[in-house]
Order: sequence, then C-alpha cells, then structure tokens
Amino acid sequence: MKNSLNVRIVSLRLGGVAPFEDGATLSFVASKERSGRQQLYIVPRFRMSLLPQLAIFGGAGSGKTTLVKALAAIFETVREATFAPLQGLKPRSEMALVSVSIVIAVDDRLYEYVVALQGGSVVKEALVSAKTTKDEVLFLVEADGTAPIVVPTLVTASNLLSRIDKARGEDIEAIVRALCGAIFFDPLDILSNREITVRKSLFSIVVPFLEVITPNSIDFLKSLIKSSRHGENSLGDSNQGDADGDSAILSLKALSTSEATLVALSFILGSQIAGDRSGVVVIDNFDCLLDFRITSFILGKIDENIEKDTLKSIILVMKDTVFFDQSFFRRDQLVLVGGKGGNSSVTSLAEISELRYDRDVRKMYINRLFDSL
Repeated sequence: MKNSLNVRIVSLRLGGVAPFEDGATLSFVASKERSGRQQLYIVPRFRMSLLPQLAIFGGAGSGKTTLVKALAAIFETVREATFAPLQGLKPRSEMALVSVSIVIAVDDRLYEYVVALQGGSVVKEALVSAKTTKDEVLFLVEADGTAPIVVPTLVTASNLLSRIDKARGEDIEAIVRALCGAIFFDPLDILSNREITVRKSLFSIVVPFLEVITPNSIDFLKSLIKSSRHGENSLGDSNQGDADGDSAILSLKALSTSEATLVALSFILGSQIAGDRSGVVVIDNFDCLLDFRITSFILGKIDENIEKDTLKSIILVMKDTVFFDQSFFRRDQLVLVGGKGGNSSVTSLAEISELRYDRDVRKMYINRLFDSL
C-alpha cells in the first residue's frame, strides 16, 4: 500500500562520539542558494525548506561512516526495540556523554527523537514535537542518578501509544513508522554475496534503472532468476506477496561488479518508489563499485524520482572526487567530513561564505584546500 506520509530527515546531531570531539550535525535544511537542480520540500509552518539529497565526501578515517552508523543505529533502535545499536557507537572517551538526535518531518510537523548514553548505559530517552512557539515533550525518561534506563520504553508503537494521549493530535504511529522505514545499503556487500532475494512485482519499477546496461530489462531480470523461495528478503524489504510466489532469488555471479551493484541498488530504490518504505535511503560507498557511466546514470534516475516525490531523503557517501562537483549537486548538498588531529567536523560548501561560485570546487577538494575546515 502506498505510503501517503511525507517523511523527511531534517537533521542528525551527534555529541560525544569519536572522531567528532566537538559534536557534529548533518542537516537537510536548505540554504538560500538559488538552484533549479532539484525541488525542495517546503515545511511552511516552520518556514523551512528541506533538501532531498546529500552527498557526503571524506577520506579514510574521517568519520563519514560513523555518521552512517549513527543514523542506522537510531533507526534500528526504534525498529528492533533495543538500545544495543546506539550502545555500539564509539565514545570520544570512556565516560563521555554520548547523545544521538534525529529530527524528522512528518508532513508539516517536526519531531525530535533523542537518546543519551554514558558508560554504555542509557541515561535519557525523549520524543519532542516541535512547535512554532514552544516545543512539546511527548515522552521523556531520564536516569535518576542511581540506575540507568534498562528497558526500552519508547521504541515500539504499542508502548508509545499506550503512554501518549491521542487527543493531542500527534500521529504517533506515523512517527514510529517513519523512524522504522529507512533502508541502509553498502555496495561492498555485493562482493561477499552474489545473490539477492527480491520481489518480482518490483520488476516494472526497476526496469528504468537498468536501461544503462540493457534495453531488454525484463528479459534480463528473468534470466537472473535462480529459483523462488519464501522467507525474509535480504534487501530489507518486507516480503509481501510471498503467498502468490512473488519472491525470487537473483543470481548476480555472471555480472560484473558494477552491474551486480546496479541491480541490487535498483531494487533498493524500487522498494522505496513503490511506497513500501518511508522514502529514506542511505547508501554507503555509493560510487566505489559503480563505474562512472553507471554512477552518472543512477544519479539521474534518483533525480527523476525526487522530482516525482517517490524518493524523499537520500544520503550518498562517496569517495571519488569526480562527483564533488556543482554540476551534480547544489553547494548545500556537498558535505565535507574531515579535520586534523583526529578531530573531525561536518561542513557543507554552503557554509563557506567566502567561497566564490566561479571556483572549481572539485579541484580545490583534490588539492586538499578544504582540509583546514
């Protein structure tokens, strides 16, 4: 069933997490940059515009994967009703107060979910509804100083619904669905497993993403089918329709690494476009297994579906400097992660006020002129 909710990520904030000694904020809030590349999502109540996509760049050990892990951890905490994913984040020191906060937009409302930990124990959990005047705390549990929180109390819809008055007008189930609906994908996983389980009903949606390697995409997909089986979908997609034989295993062994990655990535994006999820996709190592031609093509397809409003919040983590370019992304979508002395920061190009628009930012990035940020 199509998800009628407009779910967007507004920001992710980290505190006390290595290598971000001074904290870090990854923001989808658009700058005043005038660019017609992609339409923005407007939240009129807060006079805010949200970007549909971010591209994160940084060297090895800069902390870009930490951002992805923290975001994945907070979604998994809600989905699996356990704080274990957040407890796995590396604190900057043994007893540092670690805080992870995500702000999401559900239609025209903003919600912040925050968890704080110290010494591996949860000391705070809260859900806040942002208001134009004064924020409303929907849920708050804090350790009393003698004992940490030991049982998740907010992270399931049933627990939440039993504790919050529906008369407040908050769609609590929608918030929880939004916090459960993201998909995280790392193309490097293709190297270890050249088989994926998919839904055949997504074939028609996936076909346009495969045009770059074959004009007969349906026949191409059928040729990859190894067998049908029931069970959990390895792409993280719910296996709806299994009773009708909708599940199929695709063998990718005969494909190149780039082609195999494209097929897997197409089904990831396809499940979002079909409305099965919230429209939130995070792809680590996005360009490492895709050649330039396929990467450029898939970026174009992502743009098309952003315009159709079937993809909501996309985070692409990249290494190849060729895509650090204003012809691919707006300045406020180009995010730099890095620093010196083991202390990293997160900065979008839009925050560098002295950077002229006629500068070749890719050349500057290659020449490490942004390292001092």
